[in-house]
Amino acid sequence: ISNILSLTNRAFRAERGVILWLDAKRKKTLIPKAFKNMSASDLDSESFRSNMAAIIQCHSQNQPILINNKSKQIISKQSVPLSAICLPICINGVCQGVLYHDNTYLENYFELLTKKNLALVSAHLERYFVRCFEFNSAIEKQPMIDLLDQADKVAATESTVLITGETGVGKELLAKRIHTMSSRVSAPFITVDSTTIADNLVESELFGHEKGAFTGADRQKIGRLELADKGTLFIDEVGELPKATQAKLLRVLQEKAFIRVGGTMPITSDFRLVVATNRNLEEEVRKNNFREDLYFRLNTVPLLLPPLRKRGKDIIELARYFLKQFSIKYQRDYLSISHEDEKRLCLYGWPGNIRELEHVIERSVILSKGEQIEIDIITDPNRTFVDETTEIITLDELQRRYILHVLKKTGGKIYGNGGAAELLGINRGTLYSRMRKLGIKA
Repeated sequence: ISNILSLTNRAFRAERGVILWLDAKRKKTLIPKAFKNMSASDLDSESFRSNMAAIIQCHSQNQPILINNKSKQIISKQSVPLSAICLPICINGVCQGVLYHDNTYLENYFELLTKKNLALVSAHLERYFVRCFEFNSAIEKQPMIDLLDQADKVAATESTVLITGETGVGKELLAKRIHTMSSRVSAPFITVDSTTIADNLVESELFGHEKGAFTGADRQKIGRLELADKGTLFIDEVGELPKATQAKLLRVLQEKAFIRVGGTMPITSDFRLVVATNRNLEEEVRKNNFREDLYFRLNTVPLLLPPLRKRGKDIIELARYFLKQFSIKYQRDYLSISHEDEKRLCLYGWPGNIRELEHVIERSVILSKGEQIEIDIITDPNRTFVDETTEIITLDELQRRYILHVLKKTGGKIYGNGGAAELLGINRGTLYSRMRKLGIKA
């Protein structure tokens, strides 16, 4: 709603704006949902009384209203808006809200907008809101909805957040959302990836170091904790931190101060901590790989990101999103995903989660020849063809045995109803190509 208001304010070249929506509990009451260059106090002011009456009339009559005051009036030292427009916002023909824009300086500012034009804009807004509500209805039962609600609630606090989930599920994106939705949004979001830093350099990265603190320290370095002052510090794969660093991090969280490596003076930093891991930290505590006291300190608000395979239609939405991005990148904006491939995407287990889906779509965009991309994955969720006692083989050899197994089941039938291509979930051209590569004769 805020995005729509900003766009329409710019489109009408208005000074201010507000969108009011019908209260779900008090059916006849309009409540503000988004403001542009104005606030709730403006709506309650005496100078806005006549315009509020116009907003209510616009809603009750379900008709656009164009307001043009002939001269500037002064009421309680506040200027009456000289020009304004009210547009009804409907859902399936029923007026649910009002879009309002005005200008407090110029008379007849919206005079070029006829009621017919405003009615066309209202109709366009209705189509847009209907699509938004339909999309919300489609995703409201998905597991991510409750998670995002929890994330947005905790974002308003200063609590430490522990994000858990498999590799590639988007833990850093969730951390960025928490930062964006918090009061610290204008301050830095600083990331530390524990898996990319050598153990002997972790403390230097976190706390910084003084010149000469160790061999190669030829200048002073500011640490990530210090850089995150007033903002958010995100430590990815916190379970990878060395035990000694864990102890120092715990001390920082308790005392709100730290000392650079090789330094003597304590430094304070007002940062909000968000951490993530793909490990089971409770299990790591039992194995004595992770400090129990630090775990309890980090586990103030735990958020579990579900794997992609459990996110239902999110798979299709993400696939379409990546398709759009890579189609633009590789200048192939006419590509689409077939209904059959969408089914295959939902059947696949996605061990690499969103990161794997992104790579699959990018590869498919690059290699596809027609107007529909060719999804290069093998889907069979019910069967495993290698057990723990089987010898270690290459992926090509595994695919060769798998395809031979399917061909045996189909009696050598490659395409058509019940053929190997159908069972494997790929088109026959892709199957022929793969068979040639693996040395399988038709």
